[in-house]
Amino acid sequence: MSTYIGFDELIDSLLKQVGNLKEVYVVGDYARGVDSGTIDLILVGQLNDKLVEKLLHRVSKRIKRTFRYQIHDTNYEVIQQHQLKLI
Repeated sequence: MSTYIGFDELIDSLLKQVGNLKEVYVVGDYARGVDSGTIDLILVGQLNDKLVEKLLHRVSKRIKRTFRYQIHDTNYEVIQQHQLKLI
């Protein structure tokens, strides 16, 4: 699944370019296996917001899906949400 929707490239780009990325979670529909066209991400770390937005926009156009995301700079516990931890 990760190769199909470009998560591998996205995570690689995020790790290299946006700062100190510690964890990435997919939550919501995609984490439940439902392709609603929107991918919800929770990013944990000290990140460059503008670069995150630019990378997500580029990947979004290529895979024809919309990203919604939250950035947390400290450890984030995803509680009571279906989740898929990528890193």
